Amino acid sequence: MSNEKSTATVEQVETVEQADEVTPEQMAEVEAELSKEKSATEEVVDKALASQPTLRKLAQIIADLEKPLPARHLKQLNQGGAKGSTYIPWPIVRKYLDFKAPGWESNVTVTVDTYGATVAYALTIPTSDFGKVTRSDVGFEEHVTKRGTPQEKVTGFGGATPKAVRQGLKRAAVMFGLGAYLYDR
Repeated sequence: MSNEKSTATVEQVETVEQADEVTPEQMAEVEAELSKEKSATEEVVDKALASQPTLRKLAQIIADLEKPLPARHLKQLNQGGAKGSTYIPWPIVRKYLDFKAPGWESNVTVTVDTYGATVAYALTIPTSDFGKVTRSDVGFEEHVTKRGTPQEKVTGFGGATPKAVRQGLKRAAVMFGLGAYLYDR
């Protein structure tokens, strides 16, 4: 059994966005709703600092990310042992981070072996009081084949690696509070 290690950037895996089944109409609705949430003060600051992202205090960012999301932005898991669990689709997580934590960055380390893909996902958010703050989590996805055995690898869209990257992003975002309330149910 050999271990292959590689590093991927978010840009290299962005094509997997569609796998969470979010329609363009749903994304437009999320953008419109998030845009309405901007206060008059934020709009004035945005105009004054249009050439650079507005840095906010970490506590303010976390407070915004901890707010419950509208039910229409959530999905229900329909497979496996966690059937019926509520989750936030990956594109929605990215959109919320774009609006609530502008300038966020990520670092993804991918390890692929015969069992699946493991991802260490580090999410970094710039703040006015602590500089860049990083929180991390992992994602794992088992290789699956048409026969359902994990030993044979399947590659292509929706394979183990992009799924693990999406899972890592969602879990790292929870470390900043996004969707954390879903785990308290």
